[in-house]
Amino acid sequence: MLGPLLVVAGGVYYYAITPHHSSAPPESAEGLLDRADTLAWGNRWAEAQLLYVRAQRLFESKHQRSKALYAEVSQIPPNESVSIPGTILRLTEDLATPEAQDTETKLRILTIRGMLEINYDASQARSTWHDVGALAVSLHQYKLATRAEGEQGIAAFILGDTETAKRQVLRAWGLSKVEHDPAATVRYASMFGAGLVQIHRYKEALIPLNQAIKLAAASHDVAYPTIAVYSKIDALTGLHQYDDALKLANESLARLQGTLYEGHKSQVYISRGSIWRDRGDWDAAIADYEQAVAISKHIVNYRGITDAGGLLARAYVHVNNLPGALGAINGAIEANTKIPDELYLVPRNLAIKAEITDKMGHAQEADVLYSKSVALVDGMIQHASTTNVQRQLLAEMSDVYSGYFASLCAQKRYDEALQTLEKVRGRVETEALEHHANQPVHPATPEERELTELNLSLMAACFPSSAWMKKASPIKSSRRRFAPSKARSVVCPRALASISTLGFCPATTFPVKTSTATQSQSLSSMTV
Repeated sequence: MLGPLLVVAGGVYYYAITPHHSSAPPESAEGLLDRADTLAWGNRWAEAQLLYVRAQRLFESKHQRSKALYAEVSQIPPNESVSIPGTILRLTEDLATPEAQDTETKLRILTIRGMLEINYDASQARSTWHDVGALAVSLHQYKLATRAEGEQGIAAFILGDTETAKRQVLRAWGLSKVEHDPAATVRYASMFGAGLVQIHRYKEALIPLNQAIKLAAASHDVAYPTIAVYSKIDALTGLHQYDDALKLANESLARLQGTLYEGHKSQVYISRGSIWRDRGDWDAAIADYEQAVAISKHIVNYRGITDAGGLLARAYVHVNNLPGALGAINGAIEANTKIPDELYLVPRNLAIKAEITDKMGHAQEADVLYSKSVALVDGMIQHASTTNVQRQLLAEMSDVYSGYFASLCAQKRYDEALQTLEKVRGRVETEALEHHANQPVHPATPEERELTELNLSLMAACFPSSAWMKKASPIKSSRRRFAPSKARSVVCPRALASISTLGFCPATTFPVKTSTATQSQSLSSMTV
């Protein structure tokens, strides 16, 4: 009797963990929602977006507001230019509405908020994913509960709790195999490999990354494994296996042709450009960076323009095309002003502009740019509301101060150069001693709005003849204006590309990192 009982028990468990869908007609509101949810479950959010739009309209016409809200918030992941903190605030406010009291709608809002929080505020993301897991269990959505545990592990990794991170990610990875959830298996294998790449264990990382890529290829319902592919390119580059890295990048570009994933494509161009850069082929690197900028402009992805523009400017500097470099960095800074609640890359890009200006023989103007860059990064660190933001800004500070130090030394202003080093050392020591409590995203206070305006004014002073600075305005959500908080989002391009895309999250990375194939995956990809 034991054998049949085990078979029955296994069947009941499998039924319990498997998401269920209605038998509604495919073109009805419920049918459209089911079809969209199936795509989204496999991390194919971009393909699901239009179905969610159609479902929302039908639910609104039937006055089914809870389901309309469910469909509406499900359209957020593929949005390339959404304001991260603004959208987190909007979702938090949505949770308090009568429409969100429906448990399925509440669960979807929490899930998408957790995706966005993972790099903006890992501590809050950990809490949100805990809530997702508890609610999923109460609704018998055990696969989602498993994914929620894996996301908590990723948040723990970002927060530096590597033991908890390893335990939770490995548990989610193992359970996803038992539960026959290939999208989650691909995500957590990819994330484990991405983590190994981050600590330079490149050869070891190839094992889970290859497993993720192979499983995704065999699972037609699972999205393209972008994190595994990007991380494998980084691993091969780290092993100096450039030919293999280029082959994989070329295969990825071929695979993405004709798809909706333009954001992914721009990231592959960045990855490939960085390989060319490391090999010393600067013309090829420039061509790929230019392509990444062009794609990002086409899809109105300001983060992509900001990131790729900075890389392009540095490449132009290397080949002594200073006018080209100046144009590229101005474009990057301009794009960043369109998302003023995410100014974290501006100090670095202003420092790049200062370097270019210095090389063009305008040392005095370069000094002004360096000073403004230092003022921006110092102010942002002082008002950083999350540890994620603080870490990113401290990394940016290193680039800013080292550039300023080199410039002063070149001018033989050694005393001032040493004072600059002393200042940055003092800032690092101060930040190490201070405890930074995370602040939840909230509507901006008058003081915070004033701080943002001052930052923008400081940037505008660097471009007195530029009309675009005067036109810069924050992105608006579809329903309410977000006034940025003191925090400057740490949705660093690399981060956007790694952590979230892997599973059912938007394009988000393991620890915050802004080097090599800087993946400004944007929120859209939600691929594995």
